[in-house]
Amino acid sequence: MIENTPSWERLESESQKQWDAFRLYRDMGQNRSIARVLVELGLAPSSQRMLERFSSKNNWVQRCREYDDYCDRRNRAELEATKREEYQTKLEKYWSDKEQLARFDLNLAIQARQVIQRHLNFYWQNQEEVIPIGQIAALIRAITALTESADRSLISIFERETSGHRTEGESILIDSEDPIELVKEHQRLLDQLASLL
Repeated sequence: MIENTPSWERLESESQKQWDAFRLYRDMGQNRSIARVLVELGLAPSSQRMLERFSSKNNWVQRCREYDDYCDRRNRAELEATKREEYQTKLEKYWSDKEQLARFDLNLAIQARQVIQRHLNFYWQNQEEVIPIGQIAALIRAITALTESADRSLISIFERETSGHRTEGESILIDSEDPIELVKEHQRLLDQLASLL
């Protein structure tokens, strides 16, 4: 056997006939047997002694044990890699969904704030209500809650990104309005409404 060549590969001392028989035996897995090799090769029952000599001379049982161990390690490594990939995919989806939700919450809050601001501007100019002030106050509380929810999501995304646990393609919402400023703006609108009541 060439140095560093696995024991289940062809030995230098193995003839082609011996190697073919061993390879067939090795690849049968846990149900391997010399009797099955005999049948697979289409040999007469009298050839069983010859295969047993091949097995003994070339240490088939030990080589197959090492091969099985190798296959088991490889299969476990592949399974673990697959599990890691699946977990990473789920994790990336979670953070992507969280970011999308934060964006949605912020955009909804921004749009609602613009509607309320237009209404307040109309009210201040015309002293006429389009939407009852009580409903506006409830809307502002709702958009403040949306903004705070988005803010919590942004903070967790930011903390994840800055702690080095960021996954590729994950980004924080740097192009959205600052949620803290939105909350302050909503509070100012609430204060303005309170002065009107």
